[in-house]
Amino acid sequence: MVVDPRWLLPVEPAVVHLAAGFRQVVTVEDNAGPGGFGDAVARALRRERCVVALRTVDLGAEFVRQGSRTDLLQTCGVDVDGIVDAVRRGTARPGDNM
Repeated sequence: MVVDPRWLLPVEPAVVHLAAGFRQVVTVEDNAGPGGFGDAVARALRRERCVVALRTVDLGAEFVRQGSRTDLLQTCGVDVDGIVDAVRRGTARPGDNM
């Protein structure tokens, strides 16, 4: 399931309610991670005592060299391959070869 919340704050209670029905939640943002949407979702989940694995795919906090948007997203893992990798790493169980 994909949810586009359309805004950062406040995290819509429906997002937390939906998250409770899944084993893993992955947030994706083309922005720096610290203080971003993933952090806001993590706070909302904790506040509601919703226990679900949360993984955030973002640009990180490091300096990103200049380049095309496509190249920057790929370099930071915020492209299709990076998102798929994050989902696979989050769903891997001990002993899985993902």
